[in-house]
Amino acid sequence: KNSPQQKSACYNHMDVGWTNHTFAEEYFYPGNNAKIKEVVVNKSLLPHVKWVPKRAINSYPFGYFGGQYRWGDPDFIVHCPSTKGKAMFLPHYIERGLLNAGLRPDPAADARRDPSAVPNATSSTRPWVIHRFARPGVSPHICLQSRWVERHRRRHNNDNEMKMQELRIHYAKLHGYDLYSLGSEPTRPRLTRRESTQLLIDKTDCDYIFWLSVDAVIVDINFEIE
Repeated sequence: KNSPQQKSACYNHMDVGWTNHTFAEEYFYPGNNAKIKEVVVNKSLLPHVKWVPKRAINSYPFGYFGGQYRWGDPDFIVHCPSTKGKAMFLPHYIERGLLNAGLRPDPAADARRDPSAVPNATSSTRPWVIHRFARPGVSPHICLQSRWVERHRRRHNNDNEMKMQELRIHYAKLHGYDLYSLGSEPTRPRLTRRESTQLLIDKTDCDYIFWLSVDAVIVDINFEIE
């Protein structure tokens, strides 16, 4: 119901942890929740929103955006943003992540797979591709959310996106999490992400929703979000 300008202002307010480096280093990265009320627009969500130490969850590759991650470090996710990150780091970390998950017995083997080989994961499903692995009545009910579209495959002429989805599905199944993948191409990616998360809050029984960026690779398949 809000105008595009109101939604944009809301997003910019929420994104201070990214745009204000002083704020990020003091509060956002170390998981200090003292200022979280200042950036959460919908105050009713405060009981459900927490910052955790960035290093424990998400890291950049060594030397990239000041990143310190080296293969073998005890991180859950390595994040490879921007066109450069996708070209330089994603192929390497995807293969290592798949190998670490036991999905690639031979590192030298051809890892390419047709999307139809992964159940319920086709690019024609709109707008959601849903994989339900949570046991009925489980508490807490943890859900993963991601945006899975074919645009990276078309733009970069590779199958990284399908490999990423394969890894997410395996991780969700291993830990009993539900995986919601937004399959449609968003016209406003960051705003659409917020709106789609609100939809999951309103329409599902998820206790926690963990966002997986489209360019973030799971490198520790045994990491438990709990």
